[in-house]
Amino acid sequence: MNITMAIDYYDLIWKSRKLFGREHINCFLGQCAEHGIDTVQWRLSVCGKLLYHTKTGDMLESIPAEDLQAMQTPHCSIVEKAKAIMAEIDPLEVAVELAHKHGLKILPWLTLYDDRGYFRFSQSSLVAEHPEFCWRSENGEQYYSGVTSYVYPEVISFRMRQLNEILSYGGDGLHLSNRTHSRPPEYFTKRDDFLRKNPDANHNIWLQVVGESLAEIILQSAGQYGFDPPAVNAYKKITGRLPGKTDAEWWNFRGNYFTDFMKEVRKVVDGTLSFGLRYISGSPYPYGDKFFDWNTLLNIVDELHYELPENKSVPAMLESCPELESPSRSLKLGWCWLGPHCREETIRLKAPPIKDLIEAGFLNGAVLFEACNFWEKPEYWKLIRYFCGC
Repeated sequence: MNITMAIDYYDLIWKSRKLFGREHINCFLGQCAEHGIDTVQWRLSVCGKLLYHTKTGDMLESIPAEDLQAMQTPHCSIVEKAKAIMAEIDPLEVAVELAHKHGLKILPWLTLYDDRGYFRFSQSSLVAEHPEFCWRSENGEQYYSGVTSYVYPEVISFRMRQLNEILSYGGDGLHLSNRTHSRPPEYFTKRDDFLRKNPDANHNIWLQVVGESLAEIILQSAGQYGFDPPAVNAYKKITGRLPGKTDAEWWNFRGNYFTDFMKEVRKVVDGTLSFGLRYISGSPYPYGDKFFDWNTLLNIVDELHYELPENKSVPAMLESCPELESPSRSLKLGWCWLGPHCREETIRLKAPPIKDLIEAGFLNGAVLFEACNFWEKPEYWKLIRYFCGC
């Protein structure tokens, strides 16, 4: 059974009272090895910015003045801490070195649909210079900023430059994520209007005010974006009609561009290629299950991650996700998000469906996230027993 620790380095910098440099990285990776972790995923992305000495022009360096009002205060200090660390070390270089020292496999982790996030300071150079390469609305008037479209050769070229640079660090492959902090235009229209009317407020206060309607704002954009002209024109040429928001054939067609991109990535990864997430409980993002061809991905990547619902039987989960029963080259891992404040009852709820599928032979292991929980409260290491049965 494989147990992977998903490490968001930005979060470790945030949670640590001291600069989370070489000494702290060494300590945490040592703890991972001591407690039976086999593999670590090392997140490089701060949305579209990167936490290593990249030469692509996307290293995390500063916060523009126009973002300061919207941002919650902690992020300002995290960026300053990150800059101080990167003045001393290249975190990716150190992480690869120390992971191997402790006998761990390390997969540098890059997000593929998160090139803006909540704030402009975290947008990638590609999105800053070419917003038109993001997913476009059906009427062609708006863009889903940060959700880059692999319809465009320029996007693929940009991403491949990043990936080749990351691979040169000598890790054991790549983990590519489809999760995102980027938000649709409707979200920013509402947030920025709120901040204008409440000049003493910030992003944190906005989140408190919007509450549960945040998910509704995001889900309302489902199917509203992704109508990028090259794909629309190709679809019309083949079918003789324009695509629609609920057109399943269109979304399958649209997904072929991403599958082709992943095939190109496979050619350059001499090691493990990991991709996630496969949402069984329903995606909170506007693409989610709409166009990822999971059966094909199972035969491109070496690992695929599944976020499982709580209190659901094995037959019900297999019905929701039939390719779990398919023989494939991929390891299938249950992904367990513990939230920003891990508690034992959280794992007690989330571990059983993963454990049940492992015991039934449909999953090969578990991925644990957030790693910062284990750094803040070392007693949480004992909770791994809920997955291992020990």
